[in-house]
This record gives sequence, structure tokens and C-alpha cells, in this order.
Amino acid sequence: MSLRAKVLFIVCSALAVGFFGYAVWGSSGGKRGQLEEELAEMRSWNDALRIENQRLRLEVDALKRRSDYLEQVARDELGLVRADEILFQLDADAKASSSEP
Repeated sequence: MSLRAKVLFIVCSALAVGFFGYAVWGSSGGKRGQLEEELAEMRSWNDALRIENQRLRLEVDALKRRSDYLEQVARDELGLVRADEILFQLDADAKASSSEP
């Protein structure tokens, strides 16, 4: 192998190693940086889901053990009333027409 071929081989090898290094550890971190960002995002999402699961566990526990909370949810979300209560429901149209002269 001639001297020129050896120098060309060394230069090409150095460029290949340099491009590989830049791709892995370059300015933006390359693929590794993207994966680290994605991992951080997934951990954040998992933390949010963990908090939501804890909130839902507490709500289920309250629905199972506290009748007053169950009644409140039934009234607020389902619109239920007790058997001895009378419900007056006013329409928005009826209210508006009764206030006009």
C-alpha cells in the first residue's frame, strides 16, 4: 500500500469516526438526546397519571364508605332528588317571557 493510500485511508477513517461521534453526541445530542427528552416526557406523564390514579382511588373510597358524599354526587351529577322532595324546574324561556311587559 502506498503512502498516499495510507493517508487517504486514515483521513477517511477519521472523518467516519468524527461523523459518528457528532451523530451520537453532537450539538443536539443526536438520537440519544431525543430519547432522553422522550424519556423525561414519559416520566412526567407517568407522574401525572399516578396523581390522577390516587385521586380516583380516594374518590372511589369516599363513594364506598361515605353516604353523604354518594348522595352529593347523585344530586350534582345525576340530578336525583329524595322521595320526599319536590323539584321545581324553571325553563329559561318561561323566565324571560314573564319578565317582559
